[in-house]
Amino acid sequence: MARCKNCLIPDAVPEITLSADGICNLCRQGTESRDVESEDVARKEREADLKQALKDCRGQAEYDCLVPFSGGKDSCYLLYRLKQDYGLKVLAFTVDINIPPLAWDNIRRTLTKLNIDHISYSPPPAFYEKLFSYLLQNQEERGAVYTVSYVYAPLFEGEAIKFALEKDIPVVLAGYSPGQPEPERMLYEFSRKLICETDWTPPELRLSGKFSKEELDRFFNPAQYPEGTQFPRYLAPYHAWDYDQDEVMRKVVDLGLVASSKHASPINNLNYSLLFTANHNVH
Repeated sequence: MARCKNCLIPDAVPEITLSADGICNLCRQGTESRDVESEDVARKEREADLKQALKDCRGQAEYDCLVPFSGGKDSCYLLYRLKQDYGLKVLAFTVDINIPPLAWDNIRRTLTKLNIDHISYSPPPAFYEKLFSYLLQNQEERGAVYTVSYVYAPLFEGEAIKFALEKDIPVVLAGYSPGQPEPERMLYEFSRKLICETDWTPPELRLSGKFSKEELDRFFNPAQYPEGTQFPRYLAPYHAWDYDQDEVMRKVVDLGLVASSKHASPINNLNYSLLFTANHNVH
């Protein structure tokens, strides 16, 4: 007769099953319940911190916060909440690298509806063509999407931080939904050590010898700023608020921020566009 390694209940008891590692279904359910409770406590702590951050950022500069704006449903709805629910003076910020027409339609609709200031930055395409071509020819084990994304994401995140510094904006608020990006990179907030002390330049690019100092300097590096620089916080509000993807999808359509649910996730088209451009330049 087998017993649970945790509570020692025998598997002969009706409705008791043991997993491959010898843990009964009752213990597994208890662990799952505690995990849910623990995450709810952590989310509420993040929510309290976010509430204070949104209060503290008011009136420190021309704009209270900077929002990286891709034209996807999450960033559209984030802009709505920050302006309508919290009354913040928001600056939307788009890094224009092959932004698809569908996303630009969402961007224009949302900015018009909410009357929000917007800055669009278009980096030199030659650098990105060179970068993506190199990455696709030197892929990591997880494949092309991870290889490109893990370099491209820090580039546009870094651009947001640099622009926030230029405008003295105290906080960057990104429309990452829970699970984005991978928790190893960010869970609610980029750490102060990452923003205040860490060079974001990928070591493999530096070691490759393929990129000039000017090209590598496109990545955010706090060492390039004077001692005593006040770096902005970089937060993901959806990691703190209750998040329901279907509800966000419905809201952005009902509010007229996007034309229809088919328009709500243009960022997937952007990813394919980036990879297509990079593959084209490889060949």
